Amino acid sequence: MKKQFKKKRLFVSFVLCFLFFSAQFASASDFFEFLGKLDAGMSEFNPIGHYLIDPINESVPRLHLKGAVRLDSTFNVHGDDNSVGVGKIKKDWRAQKIEWLFELEAHYRLSDNWKLVGITNFLYDSAYDWQHSRGLYADDVDTTSHYYHRGEQILREFYLQGFWGNFDFYLGKQQVVWGKMEGRVLDIVNPFDSREYPPSEWQADYEYRRIPLWMANITYNWSDYSLQLLWIPDFEENYGPTPGAAYFPPFINIPSVASFTNSDKPSTSFKDHEWALRFNMEKGNWEFSLVYFYTWSDSPTNFRRRFKLVSPRSGFVKLELEPKHTRLHQFGAMAETSFYWLDNHWAVSNEVVYTTNRYYSVDDESLLPWKLEDGVKKRDEIFFGSRWMTSFFGGELNAIFQPLAKYIIGFNRHFSSPGTNQKLLYGALGVLSKSYEFTGDRLNTTYYVLGFFNAHPSENEGVRQLFEVRWKVSDYIRTILYYEWFNGDYMGVYGGYDKYDNVGLYIRYEF
Repeated sequence: MKKQFKKKRLFVSFVLCFLFFSAQFASASDFFEFLGKLDAGMSEFNPIGHYLIDPINESVPRLHLKGAVRLDSTFNVHGDDNSVGVGKIKKDWRAQKIEWLFELEAHYRLSDNWKLVGITNFLYDSAYDWQHSRGLYADDVDTTSHYYHRGEQILREFYLQGFWGNFDFYLGKQQVVWGKMEGRVLDIVNPFDSREYPPSEWQADYEYRRIPLWMANITYNWSDYSLQLLWIPDFEENYGPTPGAAYFPPFINIPSVASFTNSDKPSTSFKDHEWALRFNMEKGNWEFSLVYFYTWSDSPTNFRRRFKLVSPRSGFVKLELEPKHTRLHQFGAMAETSFYWLDNHWAVSNEVVYTTNRYYSVDDESLLPWKLEDGVKKRDEIFFGSRWMTSFFGGELNAIFQPLAKYIIGFNRHFSSPGTNQKLLYGALGVLSKSYEFTGDRLNTTYYVLGFFNAHPSENEGVRQLFEVRWKVSDYIRTILYYEWFNGDYMGVYGGYDKYDNVGLYIRYEF
């Protein structure tokens, strides 16, 4: 009866709306004239810019302010009554996020060659207030899931930018982008925030998901070459989904016997700082880079330490695990070029990273109290990606194909770290994007598909797919309506998220 009542109410609402708009417009021409006026009015709609930001910029000549307000919301299409994943986690929420982000960026010119740049972010996810759910409790675990409340989150970037002779200086809190392709193959400097997303090798907002670091970033330029040096005294770790968040992995099962100590993080002493070098060269249609990064693992490895006796209520015995960040050496290279082939313009980029001394958890070492082993093995790995981009039909249809591969040298079949169940992990990303000339290229549709073929010993690893409809309202406002869906075996990379399919609305207003 309730469903029938809802359908009748929806039908009555539709009829009333139709009658209202029919009464407002005497003919179709009046309706299209109204749409034209509305579109013209929206093209100049910039109240914060016109009435607040522009007057400040005019009154303080050395200061330039700009900013944006963003809404990114997704709603689950399977309802709110599903148990998902191996652990049968109760998914009792409909909205997966209703995330509001306000950004303000300030540039203050100290002289012709020097300026200060500051970027502040204020984030609020109203999904935790919009619905009642026992499953979404991440805001109790970490308030950050609900809103930004710490100074380092709000002050996202703050650096001094300058040019002196052949030197470029960026001194302060910032993000450094080396890699250019989806998947962050060579984009290794800043750690990553993936609290609001499932595992992914593409993300449209890397700019907001990188975690800025305090560093000295100095580049010397000459002719077609440049040499970049990074000194990073700051350390931040990757952020994964918080327990109780929408995308906390539904197939994670932590044994009750496990007890975790505080994470062993690098100290602030000079010996624990990170260092990086990048040599870049441009010749004709080619660009080459060689990089070296003396760094720490952004995600900790769990080392077994000891057994300890606890209360009967806690199970009598606990195995103490220490999450530990370890030193890494990373060597990387990039080669990018463009050419004409088959009557099309192509842009091809190849990136590779060789990492030494990475630790992997294993499940075949002794757990006997008198012969307890640390449960890890140290190995080297190679991560490679190749991106092929072209366009068709006069640039209206753009295509990207990007294979990805990770190879673990000295692979052990007992590795139990996520994504290390195979010696060679491989997958591919495909993107098709079409703009529509009759709309002045304001309308765009994009389809993404990403799949891994052997990340786990599973029959069907699954794929993540995303379809977007973008509309550029004006120079200040753009919107995206999207649908995201997953499929595959429940132990696969994406199969565990098969009840997380969602529709989303993204609106961004820049001023």
